[in-house]
Amino acid sequence: MNWNLSVQRVFAKDYTVEARYLGNRGVHLLFQRQINRIAIATANHNLPVFFQAPSQATLDGLTLTHAQLINERNSFGNIMAPAGFTSNITAYEPLGNSKYHGLAAEVNKRFTARTLFKAAYTWSHLTDDSTAEVFSTVLSPRRPEDFFNIRKEWASSALDHRHRFSFSWVYQVPWFANASSVLRNVVGNWQFSGTYAVESPEFATPQSNADANLNGDAAADRTIVNTSGHPGTGSDVTPVCNSVLLAGRTCSLTASSNAVVGYLVNDPTAYYVRAQV
Repeated sequence: MNWNLSVQRVFAKDYTVEARYLGNRGVHLLFQRQINRIAIATANHNLPVFFQAPSQATLDGLTLTHAQLINERNSFGNIMAPAGFTSNITAYEPLGNSKYHGLAAEVNKRFTARTLFKAAYTWSHLTDDSTAEVFSTVLSPRRPEDFFNIRKEWASSALDHRHRFSFSWVYQVPWFANASSVLRNVVGNWQFSGTYAVESPEFATPQSNADANLNGDAAADRTIVNTSGHPGTGSDVTPVCNSVLLAGRTCSLTASSNAVVGYLVNDPTAYYVRAQV
């Protein structure tokens, strides 16, 4: 659905100014998800991430472990396994939505005195929950982070360009303007033209490259955003363990997964922090 409202005015005989509002609403857009996988790690059931080193007493008081979450995923992550569907079921459903609002201003000078130009500026905002369902860009994941919580995907689109300015011009040179019609049309009537356009860059979704919510899909899991960190910087995390469960072993995901109870951010000043299982 589209709608618009515009106002146009002519002034100084050769100039036209136009201001307009443009709107668009998209519904039933294609949305890709895996309909048999649920998230095991949730906001209330996960391993904590520490930006400062916790005391060992704090870690020893944590009982939920990495190994337990993995076991839960293996046992309950595929809700259609009892019906015989052991592989992921990928569906393309008409669940997506989008909204666009734009304000545009344009100035035109009609072709007089051998010159013509047009200048235009647009401010717009495009929001959606389905942008790259066929993996058309690496800036945005093709599936949601949580297959059963589509509302969380609503944000500025990867296709959103907040500001755009363009300028175009044409100049007709006066060569042979007063010559004979043959000469004027064969070697005269030359025009030079140009176009300049600049716009805001695309938005990108920082991803962790890990199945942080344990729904069997690492393609869409976002990073943790540290709002007090330095913009544009990122950090990995290191597992931390319950010493009682560790029993003298080395704390790691491979050697002692049943003792890992959280993660410590390697660089607490980073803006983006990798979310880990």
